[in-house]
Amino acid sequence: MIYFGLVLSSLTELLERLIDLGAFYLSPTRLFLLVLAFVTYVGYCGASSQSWKIGPSARRFAAAVMALILLTALSVTASSDFSYSGKRALNTTSIYLMPLVVYLYLCVNSAKYPPDQLLRKTGKCIVYSGLTVALVGFLQEATGVFQLSSEVRFLGPIPYTRINSLYMDGNFLSYFLLFPLWLAIAGGEPLTGITSRGARWTIAAIIFFALLLSGSRGGLLMLAAAWGSHMLYRLANGRRGLVMFVELPCMVLLPLLLLAYAYYGFENIVANVNSLDTGNESGFSRVLAWYSGLKIYFQHPWTGVGPGNFVTMDKGNLLPVNYVYPWVAERISTLAGHSNVLEILVESGPFTLAAYFMVQLSLYLALLRASVTQGDQRFAVYRSIVFSTVIGNLLISYYFLFFMILIGVLLFALDRDVFLRAAPRPGSAAAMPARAPAWMGAR
Repeated sequence: MIYFGLVLSSLTELLERLIDLGAFYLSPTRLFLLVLAFVTYVGYCGASSQSWKIGPSARRFAAAVMALILLTALSVTASSDFSYSGKRALNTTSIYLMPLVVYLYLCVNSAKYPPDQLLRKTGKCIVYSGLTVALVGFLQEATGVFQLSSEVRFLGPIPYTRINSLYMDGNFLSYFLLFPLWLAIAGGEPLTGITSRGARWTIAAIIFFALLLSGSRGGLLMLAAAWGSHMLYRLANGRRGLVMFVELPCMVLLPLLLLAYAYYGFENIVANVNSLDTGNESGFSRVLAWYSGLKIYFQHPWTGVGPGNFVTMDKGNLLPVNYVYPWVAERISTLAGHSNVLEILVESGPFTLAAYFMVQLSLYLALLRASVTQGDQRFAVYRSIVFSTVIGNLLISYYFLFFMILIGVLLFALDRDVFLRAAPRPGSAAAMPARAPAWMGAR
């Protein structure tokens, strides 16, 4: 079930985004996740015994998630449209509950998911899903089927149209492709289940070419961040403090500094843009959205404007007319923030943003702790991926369902010692299986 969910969520992102419930501002997937979270928790409580305990990594992550959900819900009160923002808050809640749903499911079925096998099969699913998505992208480039972008770019002297494959746009595609690409490069057989190094590198080359055709410089930045993080880990040689000293400021301070520069250094940025009338979708439009978004934030510095309202605000009127053409300003008014960090800050305030950082840091620190204290290189590879996604979240406004499933898997694998210590001895009364709902797969 876990592996099927990973593959399905990796290959159906575009379909999920195209299906919407209109007035509910929620896709059927999001509503299903809210129901699934409740049913899973009830099922876990009904099946739980001393054999299944929530470990420390999951507890820390869950505490941060609950704080984020609560603060997001409180920010709804600041919205001028309570109903709309409430539904957008439920959308975020459904996504952040998914890791806990997966974790609880694995708790109940811990005997069926040995951590080593779980990590290997999970990585294999991600790598082959990435290969499938890349090949679909090549077919799209050749035929134009489901190609949602008409933007032409150049790979050296060769022009190409940006591909989106099975995703909404090239930026989302590149974000996903980082996972299979980095696993194929650095994961080896223990994380991919692929014994041939030549096969892994061939798959990596195919996925990397698809990443280039996505036209996303953010994807290349994330790949560079993953590589740099991995090299730092190796050079640190087990010194966790050194890794944290370098990377924690990059994860928290760097996004805030870049947003501050987009606001306070706006005139300098504009002076270095050669042609404003091109719109420069992936670059200059972000600066315009960030600048106008921060203008809105300073008007509501503590509570924000309410979930989902970034795209509804008239941001174009906040841009200086002497720098931005009217048609550009009109387009910016309907544009998303192209940044999870900015949108959370503007919509829900600084305390919610702090909780958002804590969610990411709780997972990152758990992976770092395991990779250093246990010497587990598999967690080191995933730690570098998580680091790169934190950097990438500055440049994208989306929450990927497959990543949330993966987080649940990683939390379970990190807490494996808890389950092993809590497992009853064979033949004891506690070893008798507890009753669990049949849908959860427990026996």
